[in-house]
Amino acid sequence: MSSFTYQPLLRSALALVQGPKEYREERDPLIRIDELLTKSGLE
Repeated sequence: MSSFTYQPLLRSALALVQGPKEYREERDPLIRIDELLTKSGLE
């Protein structure tokens, strides 16, 4: 006879860490520039 034990998760999901504010402020304009270059066909 085989059996198994089911244990549901005991903790809630962890919050998504976005990183330091300075990093996000520097990253966001670079992502936008990359999107514009890709859409324009220059890159």
